[in-house]
Amino acid sequence: MYVPQFTDAVKADENYVPSLLELYNYYFYSGNFDEAKQYMDKYIAAADPSSQTDYMKADLYYVTKKYPEAIQTALKIIQDEGDSAKPRLYKMIAYCYDEQSDSVKALQAINTYFTKENEKNYVMKDFDLKASLLEKNDQKNDALEWYKKALAVAQKDEEKEQYMRKIVALCKEIKDYAQEAGWRQKIYTQIKSANNVDLFNWGIALYFAGNYQNADSVFGLYAAKYPTQLYGYLWRARCNAAIDTSMELGLAVPHYEKLVEVAEADKQANKGTLIAAYNYLGGYEANIKKDYEKSLEWFNKVLEIDEGNADAMKYAETLKKWIDQQKNDDGKTNSGSSSGTTNSNN
Repeated sequence: MYVPQFTDAVKADENYVPSLLELYNYYFYSGNFDEAKQYMDKYIAAADPSSQTDYMKADLYYVTKKYPEAIQTALKIIQDEGDSAKPRLYKMIAYCYDEQSDSVKALQAINTYFTKENEKNYVMKDFDLKASLLEKNDQKNDALEWYKKALAVAQKDEEKEQYMRKIVALCKEIKDYAQEAGWRQKIYTQIKSANNVDLFNWGIALYFAGNYQNADSVFGLYAAKYPTQLYGYLWRARCNAAIDTSMELGLAVPHYEKLVEVAEADKQANKGTLIAAYNYLGGYEANIKKDYEKSLEWFNKVLEIDEGNADAMKYAETLKKWIDQQKNDDGKTNSGSSSGTTNSNN
């Protein structure tokens, strides 16, 4: 409603500075930068010289992606005004260098911004920019802390989710699995759109953090929620195998058995998973239970779906020898017992 009035004022007096400035601001903030430049040029020509015009130039250069010109103009203002220059200029310079893929100079500029700007004027994107620049400069641990600062001031749910996911990605990259697990738990329990992948990744982070008990609980939840999928059973088996490394307690056995039960619905698609499960169960029966016949059954299952499996063939041959030896030993034992009895009677 007011634009026609300001326009008429300029028609009446083309050097009427207040209207020229208002029209520049209107077109600049509405994204019509060509019109904004026309009114800026008219304003500069009509107004008394001041640093305000340099700020206008720098802003317009930046939004029109003329980054070298924006940097040059901002540096001129800083040189002219010294400590009284607006701190936002350093932030603009940081963005400009970042757009030109010079993350080193960009980081230097944003660091200066944070030393000069009042803390109450910081906004979420300030923290985000510094975090991303630290990340680009391979300072990932520091970047993590600045993403947390961005998260702390985020208001919208989608913003919070964005930063939480950036945090877990960085934790994974620097192999801080314990911290990653904590943040993945927050994602799964606090983000409405969290899904089975988030639940799975939470369990995986716990597993790689060495927290096998809690990982087992998470994968137990996964198996309960998604009973037709293999992942819950597979990773429960792996968690319990990591807890019971000697196999003596057989903690992983029921989970591998359940995995086999579900995976055998499509043996070809789940071939690799089944081979791993059969091998584990075969090893358990042979080494812990000493049930060589049951062990042989598991390795024969491997050969049913992978007939050229060298390991399974080797183990099967060994088990057959053990079974024969066991039968021979049993026969000798029984024969010896009978003779002994007889001799004892005599």
